[in-house]
Amino acid sequence: NCNYRHATRSWELELPRGGVNDNETAEDAARRETFEETGKVVGELILLGQMIPDSGVLSSVVPIYYAKVAGSQKSTPESSEAIEKIIILTHAEIKKALADGYYECKIRGEVKRVFCRDPFLTYAVALCFAKNL
Repeated sequence: NCNYRHATRSWELELPRGGVNDNETAEDAARRETFEETGKVVGELILLGQMIPDSGVLSSVVPIYYAKVAGSQKSTPESSEAIEKIIILTHAEIKKALADGYYECKIRGEVKRVFCRDPFLTYAVALCFAKNL
């Protein structure tokens, strides 16, 4: 997802994410959040690992998944989400974006830098490369 984050006053490339609802598994939440935010229907879902967003402050452990897309529909993000667009990158483009720290793309008709520094995204990509996915 390409999101504008007021905290950093910049465009950020991020993984879909969100909370787990009552009576919902982490896998169900991953499928729901991916669909809501991107419109992508998840087929196979593979647990890559777990991360702690900030081990000095938080005790929560967050599962990180690799999802194989089985279909695509119109996304239905919540009104509070600042998702500007969905960016799909090749492995080579992801590696370059991580190395450069950003990806350049058009947003509202202008070429902008979308920073590639989201810890969930970088951890997921590192695990995917390590596991040859």
